[in-house]
Amino acid sequence: MIRTLTFDIATLVPYIDWVYFLHAWGFPPRFASIARVHDCAACRSAWVEEQAEDDKPRAKAIITLYDEAQKVLKQMAQANVMAKARVGLFPAWSEDEDIILVTSTGNVRLNLLRQQHLASKGKPNYCLADFIAPRVMSRYDEVRFPMTDAQGTQADGLLHASAIGVFAATVHAAQMTESGDDYNALMTETLSQRLAEACVEKMHEVVRKEIWGYAQAEHLAVADILAEKYVGLRPAVGYPSLPDLSLNFDLDGVIDFGEIGISLTENGMMSPQASVSGLLFAHPLAQHFAVGKIGDDQLADYASRRGQTLADIRRYLKH
Repeated sequence: MIRTLTFDIATLVPYIDWVYFLHAWGFPPRFASIARVHDCAACRSAWVEEQAEDDKPRAKAIITLYDEAQKVLKQMAQANVMAKARVGLFPAWSEDEDIILVTSTGNVRLNLLRQQHLASKGKPNYCLADFIAPRVMSRYDEVRFPMTDAQGTQADGLLHASAIGVFAATVHAAQMTESGDDYNALMTETLSQRLAEACVEKMHEVVRKEIWGYAQAEHLAVADILAEKYVGLRPAVGYPSLPDLSLNFDLDGVIDFGEIGISLTENGMMSPQASVSGLLFAHPLAQHFAVGKIGDDQLADYASRRGQTLADIRRYLKH
């Protein structure tokens, strides 16, 4: 099952995480509360007064930055800029540190990495394959979507662990910037990246409640969604648990990034830059982790599984 979802700017604005927007401009996360302040002068003045004395000049600058961002978002909406997501759901099983997807054109093996640092007592060294059932246990041959009944009753956990999602999302807004206007270009690019992430948040909500359907009874406020209080996991390529950018070539082969206008460089980077890709897990115990530093033994094993040279794997893992 592969779907393309399209969202307009107005739908996605509530899903923007302003913490990361401010981070891109060099401001601490605590100032993201400006997004929850009413835009009247009195409320904003009160918000500035709540800040520490040394922070008040920065708070005023953030109000200006936030207002400029709102103007650009309105311009993007008026220009009919859209965000697109491509998502596929597949039966799957795990085999050591690999996940095998069952697609309509054949099985696809995703090679993954396991943490190698010394874990605290009683805590495992994670690999994302741990959140998919091995073939001897898996019920991948029974997987159908959605995996709940009309009342939102969840199917058993083993069934959820016998399927996986693959996604990509992007925002094309390069046409919004004029040559020579570096500030507006930076603002547009920063907002496009936030909108791509917001698109993924909205897409994931639709997947959980409708397309995959394992959380039809979910009723979360957007703030809770951004705090990841939902069931499941959504690791992105290039992030701590999926550090190998070459994985994008595998995911592209499964759901065809080109359908939403994403192309890949020879290093696995996505274009436009305001793009995100990754995996979806329904396992209720799935959690974020960082692979971290790996030893030469795992690097050699990983290169062998990927069918790559050590030099190529080091290049993909340089981040």
